[in-house]
Amino acid sequence: MLAWQVPYLGWRHFPAELSEFEISRFFTFEPEVHRAIRSRYKDTLRLGVALQLGFLTMCGRTLHAFQRVPAELLKHLGEQFTVTQRELDSKSQMRESCTSGSVGAPAE
Repeated sequence: MLAWQVPYLGWRHFPAELSEFEISRFFTFEPEVHRAIRSRYKDTLRLGVALQLGFLTMCGRTLHAFQRVPAELLKHLGEQFTVTQRELDSKSQMRESCTSGSVGAPAE
């Protein structure tokens, strides 16, 4: 395992920031994975599946908390799965209303 792959192992939530390299490396999917997500999941679920799959690749476990998902990451996934900015904004508003009163991700 390379040194740049180690920092997030075991995490259950997103770090405060992700670099462009990390977003590209962990959340850009090979064509066959992209096709599998598109063929197995409805439009409304693809973004969530991609988010979990990328997080699993990055941290070695599933995402536990959705309070803090970097906007750049949502935009990157939206571009891959043709989710409009309006849909991303709507999902962001839903997430905020579900977590109102929460700031950041919970402690481990």
